[in-house]
Amino acid sequence: MLCLGFTERMYRDVLEPVVERVITHNAFGAVVLAELAQSGKRSGSAGVRVYQTTSQHWDVHVEDRLRHLTRALAQLEKRFKSSGALAALQVGLDSSLSSAVEQLFHLLFKGHIPLMAPQAVLARHILEKHRPAIVLSPDTADSRTRVYALLCERMGIPCLDVQFGLTGDEAIEWRFFAASRVAVWGDSSKRFLIKHGVAEEKIHVTGSPRHDILVNPPAAAFDSFRATFGQTGTRKIVVLASTYTDSAHGDYTDPGILRGMKLAIFRAADCSPGLLLIVKPHPHENVDETRALCGNCQNVVFAEQTSDIRAVIAVCDAFISFGSTATIDALIADKLTVCPIFPGWPFSDVFRDSGAVLVPQSGEDLMALFRKLETGNLLKEKAELGGARSAYLQEISHQPDGLASARIEKLVLEMAGTEK
Repeated sequence: MLCLGFTERMYRDVLEPVVERVITHNAFGAVVLAELAQSGKRSGSAGVRVYQTTSQHWDVHVEDRLRHLTRALAQLEKRFKSSGALAALQVGLDSSLSSAVEQLFHLLFKGHIPLMAPQAVLARHILEKHRPAIVLSPDTADSRTRVYALLCERMGIPCLDVQFGLTGDEAIEWRFFAASRVAVWGDSSKRFLIKHGVAEEKIHVTGSPRHDILVNPPAAAFDSFRATFGQTGTRKIVVLASTYTDSAHGDYTDPGILRGMKLAIFRAADCSPGLLLIVKPHPHENVDETRALCGNCQNVVFAEQTSDIRAVIAVCDAFISFGSTATIDALIADKLTVCPIFPGWPFSDVFRDSGAVLVPQSGEDLMALFRKLETGNLLKEKAELGGARSAYLQEISHQPDGLASARIEKLVLEMAGTEK
């Protein structure tokens, strides 16, 4: 089995739990392909995993293939330009749109194709070398995985995508889906993938391996928490999944709204000595800016930016987010879940509409909420959210029972032609 672990977080969350199960079968070992060096070979009662980097496969044969492909692509570009096809596409267009079409093909031939050609040559070399029984891949959001999926189709190798994050109307990358099959979170994901053109018979609703650990967290999760944050005594633990805004978000909201919500949360924590707020920064967030916003507020600690948020969700009493995917993690873990929505913040609407979360809309609301969290007076509110939580999760995550990895394991063995 070849596993595409190009993005460490994707591999850790949705592929590794499956790999650990599959390699217990005598017929299976696993090669995990990564961009950065891992730890070589791991073996034992759980089977064998070999970690390889893409760069270690680059050799003179790959170089030679790339030269041949580059020359062929150059000839293709010449034939396209001399064919008159571009001029035909521009007929009837105004000057600005005509120019945009010309720039599109310029970007294709001078940008995208030269960038993807080495990936394609290397991928073919790797597949020919390993001849895997199956390729296990995170979802199609990573364009590198699409190269392997397309080659698998041509080479007769089964390829299974495993959904990593939320999907919706905006997830147009699924229009380029090329794998043999895909394992998705739930019925909602299935409907969106069908809307994007994925054949229904290729979609398997399994739930996400990412969520398995949240249903029955191991004792090690609590030991790790104490080792990182010390003994917290009777203090309530609140986790904030922090986030960031960039220029693209600016089309939808004022960045000042997010800063205002963060500041209100820090001030509420500062006034709540009976709780500990653990801030988990987003992987792309400017942590220094968030720390500066927090200032000297008490009762606040920061988790490592690269840490796994599921580890602190497992042990917390309440969870706060601004609409991130980790909100689903908290709901699956059955935590009291809070999504502040100050006026003008549009990114938590889906959770608000689910009815499964509390939605404070001002600094005063947050202050009152923290007082209740501190004294443990939110049991009634949490119970009242239970029905909506169950209904929402039934749509989003098929049977959040901790067995998604087992269902995908069964699918892998089936696709590879191996009986369990």
